[in-house]
Amino acid sequence: MQKMKLAYFLRGLGVGMVFVTVVMAVSMKENKTIVQKEMTKEQIIQKAKEYGMTEGIGMKVDQIFDATQTSEPTQAPKEEAQEKPTEELLVEPGATKKFEVFSGQTAGEIAKELENQGLVEDAEQFHKFLDEEGYTTKLIAGKHNISINGSYEQIAKQLCEYNK
Repeated sequence: MQKMKLAYFLRGLGVGMVFVTVVMAVSMKENKTIVQKEMTKEQIIQKAKEYGMTEGIGMKVDQIFDATQTSEPTQAPKEEAQEKPTEELLVEPGATKKFEVFSGQTAGEIAKELENQGLVEDAEQFHKFLDEEGYTTKLIAGKHNISINGSYEQIAKQLCEYNK
C-alpha cells in the first residue's frame, strides 16, 4: 500500500466537511421543528411538567417562572437572620428547629436558608465545610430537626439523616 500524501488527505477531509455542512443545512431547512424561536410561559411550564419538573425549591413551576420574571430582590430574610441571634441566646441547650430540604436543592441553597433561619452564622463557611468534609453528596431531602446552637458537624450530620 502506498503512503497517502498529506495534501490529498487534507483535501478529502475538507471536501467531506463541506459535504456534511451542506447536507445538514438542507435537512435543517426542511425540518423547522428543530430550531424553535421563543416559547410562551404556558409552553415552558408544559415542557417542564413533561420532564417531571413540577417542583423546585419548595415552589411549583408557576411560582418559579414568576419568581424569575420579577426584578425586585427580597430583603426580608436578611432582617430575620439578624433578629434570630437574640432569640437563640434564650433557647435551652439541645433545642431543635424543624428545617426542610427540598429535592433538587443544592448545598449552597441549603446553607443560605439555614443562615436565613438563624441556624448557621455564615452560609458560605457552612457550604465550604459541607464540601470539604464530603457532606454535599450525602444531604437528604425531607424534614429534619436541626440543633439551634449546633456545630457545623452536628448540623451536617442531621441533614444527612433520615427522619422517622
